[in-house]
Amino acid sequence: MAPAADTKVAADDRGGCSVRSDRLLKPALSYIAEFVKANAGGLWDAEKKKDGWIPLVVAENKLANSLVLERLEAAKGAPSSVLNYSSMKGMPECQAAMAGLLERHVVPGHKVEPGNVVIAAGAGALLDSLFWCICDAGEGVLIPAPYYPAFDNDLQVKCSVQPLPFYLKEGDPEAGPVAAAAIRAQLDGAVVSAAARGIAAIARPNMLSPRALPPLPTLPNLTPHSPLCYSFSACSDEVYALSMFKPEEAKFTSAITLAQQLVPPPPPEMKKQRSRLASFFSRQRSAAAGDSSDDSSSEEDSDEEEEVRAKKKAEREAKKAARAAKKAAAVEAAKKKAEEEEAARKAAEAAAEAAKVNGGLAPGFYSQEQVDTYVHLLYGLSKDFCASGLRVGALYTRNKRLQQALDPISVFTGVSGHTQWAVAQLLDDQEWVSGFLQQNQKLLRESYDVLAEALEEEKIPYVPAVAGMFVWIDLRKWLPEKKDWEAERKFWQRVCDDCKIILTPGHDCHAAEPGHFRLCFAWMPPVALKEAVQRLRKRVLEDEEEGECVIQ
Repeated sequence: MAPAADTKVAADDRGGCSVRSDRLLKPALSYIAEFVKANAGGLWDAEKKKDGWIPLVVAENKLANSLVLERLEAAKGAPSSVLNYSSMKGMPECQAAMAGLLERHVVPGHKVEPGNVVIAAGAGALLDSLFWCICDAGEGVLIPAPYYPAFDNDLQVKCSVQPLPFYLKEGDPEAGPVAAAAIRAQLDGAVVSAAARGIAAIARPNMLSPRALPPLPTLPNLTPHSPLCYSFSACSDEVYALSMFKPEEAKFTSAITLAQQLVPPPPPEMKKQRSRLASFFSRQRSAAAGDSSDDSSSEEDSDEEEEVRAKKKAEREAKKAARAAKKAAAVEAAKKKAEEEEAARKAAEAAAEAAKVNGGLAPGFYSQEQVDTYVHLLYGLSKDFCASGLRVGALYTRNKRLQQALDPISVFTGVSGHTQWAVAQLLDDQEWVSGFLQQNQKLLRESYDVLAEALEEEKIPYVPAVAGMFVWIDLRKWLPEKKDWEAERKFWQRVCDDCKIILTPGHDCHAAEPGHFRLCFAWMPPVALKEAVQRLRKRVLEDEEEGECVIQ
């Protein structure tokens, strides 16, 4: 059938492109044009270009680039197989290395099977693939705001999924279970409110200035005819998990850890089976300890004296074996008792931690099937490993249907074999990884401290951070009298024009009200941060005020 005339005209108006291409014409980030302008005009340099631009909008960590590059350059001798096809969901070596990293550092105490890890060209590519598989066009994804500005682009450009920002009142983090319970109630309320319009997932991205991530909402009940008659996934973006630069103030807890803490322990029958297996292997080891007879004793000797000696030797060996078996059994029993006591202690700690973080809930709130079906973790090397250019991200999910659905779609997001091989060498070097993470966190803290001190000196309110690479500042009182989003846009443009500083507008992050801005402190050197704050105060924030900086 020939296309209608009006359809042909519309296609011609779009330069031969499809209707759906319309939504791709809007820049993913509103400030990208200013960033391009800044790069063309020249960036600030303490010696060569003191009047240069200072972009504070790039969510990228360049502080420890040299350390990563040095380790990658040491990865030599790549096998020829890196030039051939492998699984588009990741080379086995890279999947195993990423699984090991997650086990040791992101979800410690949790077994991560390499086959449940999908490797792709960055966390953004994985978000696109994930939401393509778990959402239908037009459905919504709840996201605690403010959040990463490009999240909207990741959800909308291909999947046509609608971001639904909502706001949490965190309360006092010292309040423990009470504060956590209040947050959980808000999460559950947001889920119920959004269910009417179609909700497919709740995303749990790292906050702009994370102190602690919120707990998970009540997961869908898999029981038929459940009162909770809609289903949704909990997707946790944990790309800043290892960028906690103030561990004395807060620690990171993965969504997987939170969810598993609320899964009931194995039933008694399973524990008995494990005990029987342990007893069987203990007997096997004891028997093996006693099976050490001398081959020469089996030789026949007609001499009566040799027979007597052989008999006595056998008796000695039997007694020796009996003592060894008794000793081994005692050691095994003591070991088993110690393991049981340690397991009980850890279980009690986990239950207490789960109750504290998850609002007083105890193990048994989730089933293992719920967690495996609905909870997904995203990670990548762009932030914690200062390697956004490598384009390596990972999705950890135990949802078998989702894993199957990702097979054909992953052909569009595969990472080069050589890059995966090199990354595997890097991640498998546990000593290097531990040292690097410590050094990177040290550099992040130093950079943050410079920025925080400068903001306090210039009396600019901000939200203190303990992780990541962002600071959320409050410039509401410097907006024009009409404090709306247009006023924020004009103020932002003035900062660009007068200060040669680029901030992330709060509007792009879905801030609750105009006048907040995000600053990235790991892309420019620390000394540039102080220069940026001084410019901002002297050239735009003309209203000098007395008093202390207001820290929220």
